[in-house]
Amino acid sequence: MGVRRYWFYWEYHIILLSILSLHWKGRNCEEQTELVPVFKIEAPAEVTVQRGLCVIIPCNFIIGPDYTLTKDAIGIWYKGRESGIVAASTDSSQFPDTTNGCFIFTGKVSAGDCSFSISDAQPGDATHYQFRLVDEDSLKFSYLHIQPSVSVTGLKEPDISPNNDLTAGEEVTVTCTAPTHCPGLSPTFTWEGSVNTENTQNNTLRHQDGTVTYWSTITFTPSLSDHNSSLTCTVTYKHESAKTSITLNIEYLPILNITVPGGTGESSSLFLREGDSQEIYCKVNSNPTAKISWTKGKSPVENTKQNGHKLTLSLWNVAENDTDIYTCTAQNQRGINNHSISVSVEYAPRQPKISVYNLEGCLPVGNISVPDGSTLSLHCNANSNPQASFSWIQTDPLKQLSDNDVLNIQITHNIVCICQVENKYGLSNNSLIIIVTRRRSYRRTKLLKRCLKVMEMCFIII
Repeated sequence: MGVRRYWFYWEYHIILLSILSLHWKGRNCEEQTELVPVFKIEAPAEVTVQRGLCVIIPCNFIIGPDYTLTKDAIGIWYKGRESGIVAASTDSSQFPDTTNGCFIFTGKVSAGDCSFSISDAQPGDATHYQFRLVDEDSLKFSYLHIQPSVSVTGLKEPDISPNNDLTAGEEVTVTCTAPTHCPGLSPTFTWEGSVNTENTQNNTLRHQDGTVTYWSTITFTPSLSDHNSSLTCTVTYKHESAKTSITLNIEYLPILNITVPGGTGESSSLFLREGDSQEIYCKVNSNPTAKISWTKGKSPVENTKQNGHKLTLSLWNVAENDTDIYTCTAQNQRGINNHSISVSVEYAPRQPKISVYNLEGCLPVGNISVPDGSTLSLHCNANSNPQASFSWIQTDPLKQLSDNDVLNIQITHNIVCICQVENKYGLSNNSLIIIVTRRRSYRRTKLLKRCLKVMEMCFIII
């Protein structure tokens, strides 16, 4: 409701038009046309009201000192130049209500108050209004030159607050305030949107000045799916309605999805063959936009490329040392989140290493010589991915000695032992030559111990 408060003051001087009027002795004429003291009226030049709402037109008037308003004084407002009475300060038995209660004389005439109100304003109410004062038969006066003008505009949209960013998973209360303060015009509120619209409450607050504030609240917990959806509040009056829509901006923690080209969904592990190349995608859904990075173990990697909300990790000509846990991390103002993928580089067995143990411990690496009958423990070790199978064989004659990585054997002759390691990518082997050395032949005769008492000597004959 807007009011152009241009106050007009008008002096009504009704001047003696004929000298014959000097002979007029009574004042009970239909309308005073003789010399009348100053009459003034104070009212806004123009007021604006929204269609379907209300407006109060404040008005005050005074009459000359030669007149005294009685308790029976009546104030009347006409639409246009007395084209029809819209409001009167008396009961409707004298002036029937033709506006269905939409026009009400709110002032107290005996106090010089000629204010009136309009409710449920319609375009047809847009015109000038004229005030007329009637007090018994002694005073009947129309204020013709000061006629407030009423303009009817379209109904404004209701106000929705807050309309700023919301957080997914956090309960929020949104308020819709009606564009009116008119008492008696309680509107109906309707909420529409993807969020839960069941938890609503309508409220009314009456102020000391007689105006009323109407509002409705809706409480809901926004989710990720509500992002960029609309929330609409519609305010409906008797004949009019208006609505306001806002787009929900839901902020949320980054959501990550790790995929590989040709994959059927999110990947948590990846197996590559040595020498292969592979791209790994980290797609991030977040609001606001997140900062994305890749790490290998705990070390950052540089072979990445970002395209919008996707950060691509490129692995080229992978080798054994590329096997690790790769982690994609995304962070925005709402927090940090990460997902990992295990990359395993598979390869054929490397050349085995053979270790030899006897009862005294580990023997030097390489081909060995041992005494006849020695017991040895041969251990074979080889890096491979996936895990390889082990076997021991001998040559001349060809014979499998063991299907394990450890071979326990007693050496009685020269022998070549081969450790063979195999997985799905290939086979590798290593050999060990063992030479038997004969034990030394010591012949010891019986120990003759002769004590020559005389010479006190002991001879040992070997």
